[in-house]
Amino acid sequence: MYELQQPKPKAKGGCLAVFNTMFKVIVTVLVLICVVLIVANLLVRQNFTRLVNLDTSSISADSVVCEEAAYRAKIDLILDEWIDAFNVAAAAPRLSLASQISGLQSIRRKMNVVAPGQCMGYAHRMIVKSMDESIEGFLGFLSDEPASTVQSHFDTANKSLEIAKREMRNPGGK
Repeated sequence: MYELQQPKPKAKGGCLAVFNTMFKVIVTVLVLICVVLIVANLLVRQNFTRLVNLDTSSISADSVVCEEAAYRAKIDLILDEWIDAFNVAAAAPRLSLASQISGLQSIRRKMNVVAPGQCMGYAHRMIVKSMDESIEGFLGFLSDEPASTVQSHFDTANKSLEIAKREMRNPGGK
């Protein structure tokens, strides 16, 4: 009367299997890119920490020569480039944010090469700190850190920039 039929074996492969494999490869590549960006950022931060912790006790008040105009001339173009790149990164979709972060890191390295002179050193460190915190904020957003952590990076970046602006108006505490 009624016969039980054996289920037909499913074919291996197919479009769904190919899609799943491709998805896993893409996710793995994206994770690797994020890891590389994070490691590169950590290396940059280590170099920044070494620069910030330089011993300045040997500098006397008589030896301080403020080269404010020369320093500002050097950083104006870099800061204009930073502002443009920051605005592009802030408006970029998450998928293209990694390349925008890379551009910000490149501009930050340019700023790090500029010698600020003795009376602009603190302002310079605050500008670089602001850049670092901004980059950290974008990296945090990219890696799905909590919104409060990401916002904290951007808040610290803004505070550092305000300190730098104040210091630029009154270099060396004149």
